[in-house]
This record gives sequence, structure tokens and C-alpha cells, in this order.
Amino acid sequence: MGSRSGSSQAARSPHLFVRRSAKVALVLACLTIGLSASVAVAAPVAPVISGPTSVQFSYHPSGFRSAVVWDPVPTAVEYRIYNADTLVLIGTNYEPSCMIYGMQGFLYHHYVVAVDAAGNTSPPSNVVDIQTSAPLPPAAPSGLDVLPTTVFDLQTSTAPLGEIPIKIPYLPTEVTGDPTTLRLMHYTDGTWEDVTTSVDTTNSFVYGKASPSSVFAVMEPDGTEPTATVTSTVTPSAGVHGAISPSTPQVVSYGSDSTTFTVTADVGYHIADVLIDGVSVGAVTGYVFANVTVDHTISASFSADEVTLATTTFLYGPSSVRVHRALELTGFVSPSGAPGTVSITSFRLVGNVWTAVGWMQAMVVDGAYGCSFTPSKRGTWRYAATYSGSVVGSTTYLPSTSATKTVTVK
Repeated sequence: MGSRSGSSQAARSPHLFVRRSAKVALVLACLTIGLSASVAVAAPVAPVISGPTSVQFSYHPSGFRSAVVWDPVPTAVEYRIYNADTLVLIGTNYEPSCMIYGMQGFLYHHYVVAVDAAGNTSPPSNVVDIQTSAPLPPAAPSGLDVLPTTVFDLQTSTAPLGEIPIKIPYLPTEVTGDPTTLRLMHYTDGTWEDVTTSVDTTNSFVYGKASPSSVFAVMEPDGTEPTATVTSTVTPSAGVHGAISPSTPQVVSYGSDSTTFTVTADVGYHIADVLIDGVSVGAVTGYVFANVTVDHTISASFSADEVTLATTTFLYGPSSVRVHRALELTGFVSPSGAPGTVSITSFRLVGNVWTAVGWMQAMVVDGAYGCSFTPSKRGTWRYAATYSGSVVGSTTYLPSTSATKTVTVK
């Protein structure tokens, strides 16, 4: 017979289903009359009964139910199963096992408390983490095909060392060949491992034993020789003026970390950006792909360093010229590649005071420029050229002014 206790839980609380004899069921019916719908319990100050140990589980992925088992406590007459997050009682049992139903695809945490005939309660058992969401499995090894409804991830940090029994149901309609050839495969350390112990084709179950962690799936042979190792590839690329090391595609075992990819720029350049699978992570100098389960790419681009250059402007021309005649002035800006413009200003000495009387702008081409003035009066004139400065790409040319050129106008 079956009975259920510990109902009316929080919205996501699962339900416990317990199997026992008719006699035990009668006792349970009496005991559960006084049970609260939700009971939060703390460990007694001085327990006189030892707690359950080696609590572990496996679960049915498509039905969202979990089988939980533990080592029996000799003096226990009852076991109580609690939600470790809310401390709410989700059910009781008289055997060292139970089946929890109604799990909604979340990560659950449960523990068990033993109760003796005098009503003494034990300390809580270890907490088991029950993950009910079916994961996307690693790629199946060649030679085997995954039955989609049989994939699940059994994760617990507190299960005992060694192996636990695993039982996974399958849908006969998913099997294309002989069901007796179905294999229970366990994925660990980048390798699929066959952990099958038997196949129940009458009730559609595959049994096995494995360590209580990682991904499990039922697979069937596809007629070719299987290989176990599953890998992914990380492909690097670098633009001009820099490099990524290693520079060739790297093969990484499933779930492993990649080697460190180091990004370096050429002299005079810097890292502009690094893209991981097309998404920027900034100008990083190194990157490691953690827990690799799919192919990845890493690419780097580079830009020239910012350079600021001082300039010197020179101005040349004759020392004298006749009035109303053209005065040809030439000059250049150093460094010779400086582009931009210069402004040449003319000054005339009037009453011992230099007065600006005009100006002209000239283009600087390959660092050189030229201009022409026509003095309108006799006397002493001066000319000065000011380079305006320029920015070309990552190079900044600073402004500068030439020495004064004095010209006598006759």
C-alpha cells in the first residue's frame, strides 16, 4: 500500500511516496494524524540516536521524481525527510529509502532524520543535492546514438565515495534496433564510459553503477565501432601588427579548460580588442576558455600607439626687395612628413613699433610650403610663419613658429 505525508509544502516542494506493508500502513495512518502540514525542525541538543548516513539518490528525468536511499539506523522506527532550504518536512518512511515526486526542474537539497521508539530524533544526515533538470549532453561518441529522454545530470557534493546504482527508464519507441544492446553511458573527465550492468526490456529500464556525479544517458549502437573521447576546438586568429599564441586551433577535451591564449602586439602597436566567439572582452593580454563543451573562437585586433611629435618651422627669403615687387618666401616644417597649414604674418616697423599689417595661409605639402607678399611701403619688414599642428591617425604633430625673417624694402 502507499501513503503520503508531509503535504501542503512551499510552491516548489516535491511530494514523498512511501511503500510498506498493510500493517505498517495502519501504524502510519495513526501517526500521521498529528503531523503538521509543514514542520521546521532543528537538531536536538543531546541526541541519543545516531543519524542516517550515506544518503544518496538517482532520479527519473522525464517523470521528475527521485529515489533516495540511506544506510539503516538500527534503533530507528521512523525516518523523516526534510527540505534543507526551508526545513519543511516533506514526508516520513519506515524503510531506509523513499521516492520523491513532483519535482519541478530545480536544484533541491534534502536531508533525513531518524526517530526511535521513544520519540528521540537524530542529528540530520548529510544533505543531498538533487538536480532534476535534464542537461544538454556532450556529443555522443561515434558509434552510439543518445536516446533523448534518458539524459540527466546527477550532482551531489555529499554522496559517499564509490559507486551507486543507477536505473534509467527508456521509451521503447525511441529504440531503433535491438533493446538488449542499449548501454548506460556515464560522462566523466572528457570521456564516455559504459557502466551498464543489465537491461530490463520487459519494463524498459537500463541498470548500471557509477560514481554519483556528472552526465548519464542511455545510448544504442549505430552499427559502427564506438570511440569514447569527446572534444571541442578553439580557433585563434590575429590581425596585422600582433599575434596570438598558440596560433593554431587547439583541441580540448569536453569539460576541460583550454590552454592560455596569449595576445601580444608588435613594437609601436597595442591591443585594440579581443573577441571571444565574436563578443568583445576588451584589450586583454590572455584568455582561458573554462569548461569547454562547444567549439570557440578567439580573435585579436591591434592599433598603432599614440605618438606626439614636436615640430620646427623654418622660413626663408631674400633680405631685401623693391617696394611693390613680389617677395617670395619659402619654408618647411620638420619632421618632413608633417601635413597641415602655416600662417605667415607680416609686420612693419612704424615709429619704432612693430605693427602687424597682413597675413597669408599656405598649405604644407610633404613638409614644405611657399607664399608671396608684395610690400606696399618702403622700410623694414618682418615675417614669421606659424605651423598650426595636425593629427594623422595615431600621430599628433604639435604647433610651432619660425624665427623672424627681416626684409628691407627699398
